[in-house]
Amino acid sequence: MEQLELIKIQSSIVELFLRIKQTIDVCEAEIYFQSLEKLQFKLAEEIFSNGLEVKAFLREFVYNFDRIDDEELKLILYDKIKSNTLNFDNNFE
Repeated sequence: MEQLELIKIQSSIVELFLRIKQTIDVCEAEIYFQSLEKLQFKLAEEIFSNGLEVKAFLREFVYNFDRIDDEELKLILYDKIKSNTLNFDNNFE
């Protein structure tokens, strides 16, 4: 995976977080969580199977979204995204 692709993935994640912040509830955000799940799976596979090294933002994303299929965790993540307590912006390296 090339550096440019990683930058695009990171930008997509940030955009999805912004879209989630604009939703009314977690049900409305479901489509964005599905997109985040796909990105997380792709990154995790590259990191753990192929030894891809990534910057802190993407490492934290993969770690925090590992169990995004768990509805309870999804609600917790939703609340953190909405309240800006799950914010990787300061790790944009």
